Amino acid sequence: MTMKKYRTTISSSHVDRHGDMMTKGALEQMVSSINDNESRVRMGVDHRRDFPPMGRLENAELVEKDGYFYVEADYITFEKSEPVAWNKNLVTEYFNNTFQFAEVDSTEATSISVSVDPHNFTSFKEVAEFRKHIEYNSDTGVSVKLHGRKSLIPDPEVIFQLTKTFLFYHLLKPTVKKIGKKVSDEVSESIVKEGTKITSLISKTIKEAFFRCIPKARPIAVVFEIPGKPHIELIARTRDEKLVLKSLSKKRITEMKEELDDLSKNVSIAKIQFLLNEKGKWKFNFLITDKGAAIGTKISFTRRDKKFEMMGREKNKRNKKLN
Repeated sequence: MTMKKYRTTISSSHVDRHGDMMTKGALEQMVSSINDNESRVRMGVDHRRDFPPMGRLENAELVEKDGYFYVEADYITFEKSEPVAWNKNLVTEYFNNTFQFAEVDSTEATSISVSVDPHNFTSFKEVAEFRKHIEYNSDTGVSVKLHGRKSLIPDPEVIFQLTKTFLFYHLLKPTVKKIGKKVSDEVSESIVKEGTKITSLISKTIKEAFFRCIPKARPIAVVFEIPGKPHIELIARTRDEKLVLKSLSKKRITEMKEELDDLSKNVSIAKIQFLLNEKGKWKFNFLITDKGAAIGTKISFTRRDKKFEMMGREKNKRNKKLN
C-alpha cells in the first residue's frame, strides 16, 4: 500500500444545498482542529461512520477567494496495510508515527443525550415536536441535540450518547456481588433502575424517529455512543424497532463484551465499533488502537474502498459534463 495525498476543499462559506452556511469563525475552528498534531481528523468516505478511517487530514488553510472563505486541506491515506498477525481474518492500516483520531472520546459521559439531523425531518416544527416528545416523556434527564451532514439527502440517523450504566445494567451485577451483599444489592438495584430507564428512553426515541424521519424508504442508523476506555460504538441500520431492542438484551450485550475482551488481549483498543446483523447480534466491524491504527474485518475495508472508487467515478462523470 502506497500513501497518497490529495489537496482538496473541505468546506466553504457558501450557502449549501440545505440552505446552511459555515461562518468564518466555524471555518477557522475547522482549520485548527485539522492542524492539531495529537488529535487528527479522519479522512472518511461519504460521511459514513460505519467505514474505517481511510487516513487523516493535514495542512489545513483558510483561503479567501471571490468573496468567500474556503478550507483547503490534504487528504492523507494510511501508509501501510497488512494482515493482522494474530487473526488472519483481520487487516490493519496505519501510519509510521503515533497519533490519535479526534473521534475517540476516552472520557465517560455523565449524562444522556439524543442527537438527530434536522434535515431528516420535513420541517423545524417537526424537529421541535420530536424534541418535546423525547424530553417531556423521559425521566433520565436526556437532552436532545442537533447535528448536520453534507449529503444532499442524508440517510436518517439518531445518535444516543450513553453512560457506562447502559453496559453495567447487563454486565456488572455478577461483579458487585463480590463486595458484600448489602452494598451489592444497593448498587445492583440502582444500576437496574437506571438501566431500565435508559432502555425505555431508547424504545420511545426510536419509535418517534421511525415515525417522523425521512426519507421514509431508507433504514435509520441507530447509533449508540458509549465514551470511555475503550470508546464503544454500536450501529444498527434498520426500521425494525424489535430488532434494535432485542440487540440490547443481556445475552447480546454480553456476547459483544466477550468479543471486545478477546480483542483486547491482543491490542490496546481506543475505540471499537460493532454493527447489528439481521439476527440482532452485534458483529465486530473495526477498531482504532491507542496509536491511531485501524484494525477491521476484510469486508469493512473492502466496502469502504468500493464506495470511495464509486464516488471517484461519479465525480469524474460530473466533471466531464461540465467541460
